[in-house]
Amino acid sequence: MPNTIRYTPDDEPSRALAAADPRLGALIARVGGVEFNRNDGSDRFAMLVRGVAGQQLSGAAAQHIFDRLGEQIGMTPEALANASDEQLLGVGLSHRKAEYIRDLSRAVLTCEVDLVGVDELTDEQIIEQLTSVRGIGPWTAHMFLLFALHRPDVIAPGDLGIRQATGRLLELGREATPAEVEAAAELWRPYRSAATFYLYREAGMGREAVRTEARADDAGPE
Repeated sequence: MPNTIRYTPDDEPSRALAAADPRLGALIARVGGVEFNRNDGSDRFAMLVRGVAGQQLSGAAAQHIFDRLGEQIGMTPEALANASDEQLLGVGLSHRKAEYIRDLSRAVLTCEVDLVGVDELTDEQIIEQLTSVRGIGPWTAHMFLLFALHRPDVIAPGDLGIRQATGRLLELGREATPAEVEAAAELWRPYRSAATFYLYREAGMGREAVRTEARADDAGPE
């Protein structure tokens, strides 16, 4: 799978979106092509760990902790499942996130979360499987579908950037509610992922800003 996600106004998803929703078509024409690097999305486990570690943090802080996890403990389910509290807290994780990362690591080791067989599952099945693990909410699951699996028809209605951009698209004078995002996105099927990336670009977001937005449904109290 390519390491870059790219859409241009002339490709099939973009042309179909513009035809289905003239408001989005105008945005696509204004924004032009969009491109997002997948980076650690090529390592599915690492992407989930980074998603948990980065909750409620800036991009720089999240990257620092993620890098230290890999350097000092190792970015494998075995290493993180067996890591001590002292090791996990020492890289900058909170007690709660340390618990979440251990839970995720054990779920992968026991195949409760099957990061290989996940390719055979529907989007809904993947979301259900991932959100069964403490610390992983719908937003992280949507990001996994978008960046790790590059599924073509994903919208993240709870994402702040998407809600803000959709509010401007609909001329609401405020950010859209998740329900309003979902309603607007009905016009964008089966290319909601392309619409998502155009909305992210309209919101001025790069991939790291997107991936590390705080999400209350993912992160519990510290």
